[in-house]
Formats: sequence, structure tokens, C-alpha cells
Amino acid sequence: YHLAGQVAVTTSYENPKDDFHTNAYGSFLVADSGIPAIYMSTNKVYGDNVNDVPLKELDTRYDFDGDLAESGVHENFSIDSKKHTPYGTSKLVGELYIRENGGIANRCSCLYGPHQHGNVDQGWFSHFIFEKLRGNEITIFGDGKQVRDALYVDDLIDLLVLQGENIAELRGEFFNIGGGYENTISLLEFCEMLELPKVFGEWRPSDQKVYYSNINKAKERLGWSPKIGIKEGVERTKKWAESFYSEPSI
Repeated sequence: YHLAGQVAVTTSYENPKDDFHTNAYGSFLVADSGIPAIYMSTNKVYGDNVNDVPLKELDTRYDFDGDLAESGVHENFSIDSKKHTPYGTSKLVGELYIRENGGIANRCSCLYGPHQHGNVDQGWFSHFIFEKLRGNEITIFGDGKQVRDALYVDDLIDLLVLQGENIAELRGEFFNIGGGYENTISLLEFCEMLELPKVFGEWRPSDQKVYYSNINKAKERLGWSPKIGIKEGVERTKKWAESFYSEPSI
């Protein structure tokens, strides 16, 4: 399992050389070991193509319009021709090396759960929860209607185990992985769920207004689907965060 990486789009702009060294060259070294790896890639490999999908604007969220509505981004969605972040580029390069050497790639959406120490650049579920516990307001970049699908960590682990057990049949494959449409949430909706006060800032470069995964391939090939919905997953994460917050170290 190759789970290491530079994880933030913002950091990749600040230091693209280190981002490349970690995500692209580091993954090359894993692939060059000759051991087929299961790799954590990202939806950012699709680049700005996602922002060309027609959208509809609702009261508290954006959503895909047309063919992707309530379905999500599938594995045949193009990775070509559009602008990529340095992070998206380095993760895609790493993914190609892993897959060419018999591994599997998971193009992940939003992952969350206990033991995630998020910040303003990544891990936004836990970041929002900790800011609520600290009595702070959250800064939302943009209008807050951005939508993501969220996958709880236990469901991710179930998937990774299944892939490990079936790696001989899945070599070279990739999967779009997330909570799927049933587990989508916007920033505004998450703030409302947490009763978290908010202020607004400028949009950040290359932010996708809507991204959620079509997870049908994983369902069909592995019999996998998320079992833990957002409400339950958030409650579990909040309980962990409350316990962690009560420790003297924080």
C-alpha cells in the first residue's frame, strides 16, 4: 500500500519541485521496486475538465447538470487537454508509474474520520470540527456552495483490503473512490450541521465547484459500497475530536 504523499494543492503551488519529488519521483521509486502497489491518487488528476461540466445552482449547493447529475465523475472522464494543478500533475505521474508496474490507483475524493488532523489546506472535515471545538469561525473560500462526496475511513479500509485480496485480477486498474452522490455535502451545509460560524474569502485557484465520484466500478468489480453515511461518520469523528481536544497536549 502506497499511502505517502504531499497532500495539498496550495503547497504544490508554493513549492512545485518538492511536490514533484515526493509524489512523482517518490512513486516512481515505489513502482521501480517491482512490488505492485495500491496507490492513493486524487480526483485532481482530472484537472480543469471538471469545471467545464454544466452546473446548476441551488439554495445551499451547486450540482452537476446533464449526464453527470446524481451520477458523478466516472473513470472514462478525460484527464487531457485542460489545466492541472502541480499537485494533480504529480499525482497523475505517480499513478501512471504505479499502474504500469502492475499496481492499482484510487482517485479519491474527500476522505475523513478519526485521527485526521486537518488544516485550511487539506482534511477539511476535521479542520471544521476542530475549529468548532475551539470556538472559532471558519473562513470559506468562495461562496460555500462547493460540493464534495465524503468517504469515512472505515469504508476506505474495507475497499483497500478487498483490492489487496484481488490484486492479481486488478493490476493496472484505477477506480474513482468517494462516498458517491448519496454522501455529498456542501461547505454551507456542513457549517449548518456543525452550527459553525463562517466568514468568506476569495476563491482559491483551481477549486472545483462540484466534484463527486461515480463509484459504480468499485461496486461492480469488488462488491464494495460505503456503509457509513455522513451523519454517522461526522458524529464518530466529532466524538474522537472531543476526546482528543480534552487531552492536555492540545
